[in-house]
Amino acid sequence: MSFPNKEDRKKCWDNRDAYWTCLDTKKSEDMCTEFRKLYEQFCPSQWVKHFDKRRGYLVFKEKLEKEGFAKDIESQVPSSCSDLILRRRSFHAFSPQRFSTIN
Repeated sequence: MSFPNKEDRKKCWDNRDAYWTCLDTKKSEDMCTEFRKLYEQFCPSQWVKHFDKRRGYLVFKEKLEKEGFAKDIESQVPSSCSDLILRRRSFHAFSPQRFSTIN
């Protein structure tokens, strides 16, 4: 599959936004199946996977900002964004700044 042109990208993003709006207002995936079908139809599968992970992260971040940090935060992380957190943690663990004082 070739890279989507401007019109295809706009259709993808518009359908993604409509699906996310449906989820935000109705809070149920069952009620948003038509929006999900259009979203998957107009977006490349890799984009759908990426956008789904991104949404999971954004929902988690919003919840964390509203409710605050909990000690068992790892158990509250949705599975769709747990790999993003692990990648971020491993990046910071091996960050060059940590070793900048070593001569």
